[in-house]
Amino acid sequence: MNSAVFVINLDPNSERMSSMKKQLDALGVPYSRFEGTIGSALDENALLEHYSPKINYKCYYRPLTRGEIGIYFSNLRLWQRIVDDDLDYAISLEDDILLGKNFPDAIKAIEKINIPWDCIKLGNPGKKKRVLRSIDIKGTSFRLARTSKPPTFCVGQAISKSGARKLLKTRAHFGRPVDVDLQWFWENGLKIYSLLPECVSLGEESFQSTKDALPDPPEHHIFAKPAYKMRYMLGCVKSNIEDLL
Repeated sequence: MNSAVFVINLDPNSERMSSMKKQLDALGVPYSRFEGTIGSALDENALLEHYSPKINYKCYYRPLTRGEIGIYFSNLRLWQRIVDDDLDYAISLEDDILLGKNFPDAIKAIEKINIPWDCIKLGNPGKKKRVLRSIDIKGTSFRLARTSKPPTFCVGQAISKSGARKLLKTRAHFGRPVDVDLQWFWENGLKIYSLLPECVSLGEESFQSTKDALPDPPEHHIFAKPAYKMRYMLGCVKSNIEDLL
């Protein structure tokens, strides 16, 4: 299969890239650095090319930060790269993660999957999700799982060409953080799975980034977050019931 591994990295974060290089070289995995978009460097016209305050108000409970917008821009550009390079799939990695020793085997397992898929999550740093169903990937120690909800964070994931096309078509204008948008998979028919056991986890840099992050912008109104959570819960339940029928 025609595939690639990309590490999304901002120019100021050269130490993070060095850490990823050391890990990937030790595992013998070829990769390319993918220059990320610095959200704070976007002028208003560039920012509004894809970020929609109108969609944000309707679909999320608070405005996005410049950092979140930059991360989304980076992923949009990476999805376009998959299509432009005619890749069967690409693995995108953040630059502040830890790779498991089973990462090379995980790539081999992805190559053996024989059902259609758009996105495969390689790690689940947050609360573990309940597995609704899973299939063993023949000839490997991995299984492909459909969970009650997709994992948060985009620490490591595989995106197929079909997935990239769906995302580019439906998310050219966005209003949620990219990892959150992927959780609303029923909106664009995204076939999203988790690879188990996990092969990617958060690194020390990730926890430091979270600790040093600025406070989130104020919520749109007092009912914005509860209403958002209720809409997501109902959408998830409906999608899970339909999937199991």
